[in-house]
Amino acid sequence: MLLSDGFETGPSSLDGLWEGLERRDFAFVSELRRTGRDLVLIGYENRSASILDNAEVATRAVLRAIAERLGNAPLLVGGFSMGGLVTRYALAKREHENVDHQTAVYLSFDTPHRGAWVPIGLQALAHFLTATPALSRQINSPAARQLLWRHISTVEGAPAEDPLRTEFLDALRNVGSWPRRPRLLGVANGTGDGLGNGVPPGVEALQVTSGWFAGTTLWTQSSGTARQVAATGGAVARGAAEEDGVDRWAARHRRCAGRDAGVVRDRGGQPEADREDRGGASECELRSPGQRGGDRGS
Repeated sequence: MLLSDGFETGPSSLDGLWEGLERRDFAFVSELRRTGRDLVLIGYENRSASILDNAEVATRAVLRAIAERLGNAPLLVGGFSMGGLVTRYALAKREHENVDHQTAVYLSFDTPHRGAWVPIGLQALAHFLTATPALSRQINSPAARQLLWRHISTVEGAPAEDPLRTEFLDALRNVGSWPRRPRLLGVANGTGDGLGNGVPPGVEALQVTSGWFAGTTLWTQSSGTARQVAATGGAVARGAAEEDGVDRWAARHRRCAGRDAGVVRDRGGQPEADREDRGGASECELRSPGQRGGDRGS
């Protein structure tokens, strides 16, 4: 059995993956061994690299397992989350190239075959939190852009299918979409009844009450289009937005976020002088859009 790691940043931790499979509620590895099966974990130098690139790593693991196994027992190949897509493409491509992968079963565990869904509000928040740029880099990584059903690359971006996802889906179709020789098995990590978690759409999920992001609110996502999922600084009333004020405040925040590192930058990332606003205070004495000249933010 060969199982692929899933999406994250940086390299795989095979020790951590093994611990997660063995040390929690169910000793998965021990149970496999008890039934006479061997387990090979497939990891990557960069888990957020292109799915197409990491599929080549999975292919090499499959070919090595074939070469080094004892006997001729067929393989079971699959993966967790994104790892299921990596191995799905790897097996389908080998079949397309008339290479015998000798795999009897393909297994995907909670794999987003129809696209991963990360709420647009959370993607926007990742880009908005300039003090933690790793979150934005993760959302904009090649693998995330291939996985996400809808993606935004900036706070102001419009949700759309990313070109990298379109390219990945085309590549998947070009090799037949699915491996045809093995039996296909899928496991969904959910309740199985389709009832959801009981959280209604359109309700307040998070409100920041202090600090630079005081007044920022996130709502659970409603169905339909043009639904508000986030408000910065408390300036956006549900159903109506003071867009110019919010945009000016967000732009000022982006400029001033660099100040802690010793420099103030413009929207293009270039250093600029610290300007004075109309109230005479430094621009970087941050105020939310709903605050006036003498009403300082915390």
